[in-house]
Amino acid sequence: LSFYSFLQWAPAQVGIRYNEEAEEAFRDGVARFASEDFEGAYSKFAHLLSSFPRNQRTSAACVMAAKALYRLKRFESSIRLLEEFLRTQPSSRYLVDAHFTLATNYYALGRHDQSMAEFLKVLESTEDATLKEKAEHFVTLLGNKYLSGTALKPFLDRAASATARILLGTALAEKWTAGGRTEEARSILRSLIQQYPNFAQVVRARALLKKLETVRTIKLGLVLPLFSKSSDASVRLIGEEIRRGMEFAAGEFQTAGVGVELVALDSEGDPAVAASAVDALTKDKELNAILGPIYSAEVSAAAKIANQAGIPLVSPTANANGLASVGSYIFQANPDYSIRGKAMARYALEQLGMRSFGVLAPIDSYGRYMAESFVEEAGRLGAKIIGVEWYEKGTTDFGEQLMRFRKAAKLEIADPLVSFSRKIPQAEIQKLVARGVPRELLDSLIAARGKISVYALLGSDGKRIADSLHIPTVKEVSDLDTLEIPIKSIDAFYLPIASAEEIGILSAQLAYHNFKTQLLGSGDWYNLDELEDNRRYTDGIIFDSDTYVDPADSAYLEFYDRFLQRTNTRPTKNTLLGYDSARLVLTAAVQSMTASLTPPNTPALSREGVAMALRSSRAYRGLHSVISFSRGRVNAALNILQYKGGAVRKLCDFIVQEE
Repeated sequence: LSFYSFLQWAPAQVGIRYNEEAEEAFRDGVARFASEDFEGAYSKFAHLLSSFPRNQRTSAACVMAAKALYRLKRFESSIRLLEEFLRTQPSSRYLVDAHFTLATNYYALGRHDQSMAEFLKVLESTEDATLKEKAEHFVTLLGNKYLSGTALKPFLDRAASATARILLGTALAEKWTAGGRTEEARSILRSLIQQYPNFAQVVRARALLKKLETVRTIKLGLVLPLFSKSSDASVRLIGEEIRRGMEFAAGEFQTAGVGVELVALDSEGDPAVAASAVDALTKDKELNAILGPIYSAEVSAAAKIANQAGIPLVSPTANANGLASVGSYIFQANPDYSIRGKAMARYALEQLGMRSFGVLAPIDSYGRYMAESFVEEAGRLGAKIIGVEWYEKGTTDFGEQLMRFRKAAKLEIADPLVSFSRKIPQAEIQKLVARGVPRELLDSLIAARGKISVYALLGSDGKRIADSLHIPTVKEVSDLDTLEIPIKSIDAFYLPIASAEEIGILSAQLAYHNFKTQLLGSGDWYNLDELEDNRRYTDGIIFDSDTYVDPADSAYLEFYDRFLQRTNTRPTKNTLLGYDSARLVLTAAVQSMTASLTPPNTPALSREGVAMALRSSRAYRGLHSVISFSRGRVNAALNILQYKGGAVRKLCDFIVQEE
């Protein structure tokens, strides 16, 4: 409402005495407001309210004072004044304007739920066309931009007017469409169009419904640990965050003109329930693929069912070995343990030029599988494994293992010795003499039952010569108990730890045992707090990770802003895992619509078409990582990271190429 309207609506009210001074103060305040002297206007209205008995301008002055406070950006003060006004004057003729001003205050403070509630009161009670139009604008804006579908639904359920129901229902349908809940969106749109066919506001609903009914829809099933029956919000968090990322990806495809429908089922974190959910989804002939489950045990229970039904199943996070080997329709978007160990071995040899390694790993956790893969791959590539040692999860003293590494390292660089403490056959002596060894030296060694370096005895090629003559050699080390001599003969230690709690303990003990070597780690080393607390030992460590987000990356920053604006929540690692895996599958589905990827006599959008596109997916660049499926349909890409100088930086995307 224009502030001038108060001049028209201010005849003396019944039981209220007309006051000329109050009238003059009010007119002066209105004039100041009109000239944008909001401080002066507020001063006049406040003076009127405090200095004169209740009069013909009391209600108007109260609302105008609140308006002036709003323009002065003193939102909380304006809200308090309006709330008091609405409480004490429930029958005032200025109620609508008070609700509108209260709504704008809430909007300015980002209190969007309260703002929506107040704008709806205006929309459902005013007869003023201008004010109604403004309220419609804000209801639409709040519904489209600031409130989630969950927040909108209660407002729709309580809405009394047709206009409010159309605006809220259309906004909710757009939210559901963006989240892949297209069937629910269609249902609400059809209901609005049927109930209010002649309302102007239903035009948007008709346009959206037409779009949904003409676009070919990709239908995906989601099997996630939603724990919908639990009252504990913390257990639902992972599943909800992954689902939110998947829904956001679906929304982006919807915006681009691709129909997407998501059907979410709760695995409850239980392998049996997950298998049942996958079985139910496979029976929907319109379903093109399944995203999830997320836990390895769940995937293990469900994979055979999906594979037998010929429907692609993509787990965003499962990383146990062998899950995808069940069949050609099973995909792991997260590298398994074998890939992780193999990737670090190849990176160390191919990129860092390292040739000798020690491996120390927990025997009773997944670290064992990574260690075994590392050892196998490094050995295959010609590296020297100085030693492999194991420990139980929770170990705090690695002294025995590290002392064995010191001994092995010293033996590795020690000269081979020829020992004369045994009975030396005459034929062996003759061979040595024939090779130019003085007989006097040999007699001296035999008499002293001594030992001599094979190189001192036979020259720089002594070991080869001794072997060719079948003369045995031995290696010995001394000073095993002293830690003063640094060990430099191990190029790197591979340490796939069981948990981040081991970072400080293990890195400190490696330093104490005087190993001068490069540390290589698994994803559990990606804990900035632990790395920072132990910087003197951990600075320079290189480790792999299935997730890395560069906070300065423009693609991520754009995604972050879009996600925050649409959902009012900040994306997490789980959000990114859901988002990237959903975009991967949706991209494959769109690609499968081209004839070149579709087998003869196969529908363009089919389970087989999607599976074929996924099998050929190489180096798909997600926000959290690259996804590049191997022939075994396991992601072969990892982020190689380094902690140095107090920060973690990305060295490269490393893809384990198949040979």
